[in-house]
Amino acid sequence: MTRAEALRIFELDDRRTQEEVRAAYRELVKVWHPDRFANDPDLRAKADRRLQDINRAYAVLQDGAQTVEPPREPTPPPRAATPPHAAAPPPAATPRSPAHAPPRRADQWIRAHRSLALLVIGGLLAGAAVVGIVLTLVGPTQQAPIPRPISGTDLLAAPLAGEGSLIVLNSDSRDAVLVFVDAGVQTRAVYIRAGERLQMLDVAPGAHRIWVTAGRDWIGDRFATDPVFQEIGEALTFANGASEAQAITIAARGTDTRTPLRARSSFLLNTRR
Repeated sequence: MTRAEALRIFELDDRRTQEEVRAAYRELVKVWHPDRFANDPDLRAKADRRLQDINRAYAVLQDGAQTVEPPREPTPPPRAATPPHAAAPPPAATPRSPAHAPPRRADQWIRAHRSLALLVIGGLLAGAAVVGIVLTLVGPTQQAPIPRPISGTDLLAAPLAGEGSLIVLNSDSRDAVLVFVDAGVQTRAVYIRAGERLQMLDVAPGAHRIWVTAGRDWIGDRFATDPVFQEIGEALTFANGASEAQAITIAARGTDTRTPLRARSSFLLNTRR
């Protein structure tokens, strides 16, 4: 290779300095380093040939010397300076799992999965909030029915007792609860099954207002299905000692009975749970 060809390769003229030659050499090696084209065999081969020309031109421009070693840089020496046949083949590309990805790609993978997790959690929270709102609007969850008490079962924890007598006939097709009320306070509640007759011989003395609730599917403190609420128009008076029994007939609305039942507003039973 002539000096003119070497200058043309380095794009320099005869007035170049050794520092300019070295600088040009470094730039050309960076541009034509074969490792930059590891994924393209044709370009890698072209880069190998080009780098050989650069090395020969550098040798020619070193004050006429026939062979001159390329200068060593502070960083690791360019592998292109070694003969092509001595260069180790590039490692075969293998798929990389997210765990072995380069730091930047791993960060992107982590951020993507974190965003997905936040979206899932946000969706679950939003769904739970919607369910809560729906349940609030619809009302409390309906309790499952429990076995019906037998007729005559006192539902209050400690009913007052006496010697008064009361006969109750439930001619309705629904079970019923007879509630004794004194001054607005429920003092006794007695369960009576549909179609049954009950005689009470222990009614506490005094004047009692009588409330009645009837329905189906007893759940412990109320009827869950088809509930109705009634009351006797006048208070019933009971006394201790021998006295004539009073009688009440519980019937469906519109049924003509001797008991003057009338509809009333709904009420809650103060029963033991």
